[in-house]
Amino acid sequence: MKIGVDCDDVLAVFVFNLAEELYTRFGLDFSKEKLTPSFSYLDELLGDNADVISELFTDSNYILGMNVVEEAREGIEELVCSGNELYVITARVVTPYLYTVTWLENNFGKVFSDIFYSGERKIGRCSKGEIAKLLELDLHIDDNPEHIEDVSSFGIQTVVFGDYHWNQEVKEGSLIK
Repeated sequence: MKIGVDCDDVLAVFVFNLAEELYTRFGLDFSKEKLTPSFSYLDELLGDNADVISELFTDSNYILGMNVVEEAREGIEELVCSGNELYVITARVVTPYLYTVTWLENNFGKVFSDIFYSGERKIGRCSKGEIAKLLELDLHIDDNPEHIEDVSSFGIQTVVFGDYHWNQEVKEGSLIK
């Protein structure tokens, strides 16, 4: 089976680390329950401080220091041992590609067949759904309802990962939960 896996908040702890880093580094206090993994939302929320997002997302120490989502290693190992072909499809359009590859290899080894950035990089400005279709994926795992709906629109089965405040309203029955 060919499976796509999102990176942030599926493999890497992203939003909760972001809230802590915004406070620690910049004195910006946003509750973990207020932040969502949407760059445009973060840009709007931060307003005049939006430039700190690019600063964080291009900081190798910050990116390489991200924690792994609990049980993600075991889940990926199980998928690999079951003979699945895994691809990472992430919307990290600001973060340098090498940082993402390095973080993934440091934390999971070289288990992914390839790593794609939706919105840019290897195959142009494609959505996650378009990338999933090009790769002929059987399944995609993501935490973001927008990406889940996009991938699903191409007839690809999806799994909504995590019990996060931003993915509670994904329509029941239209997606695999």
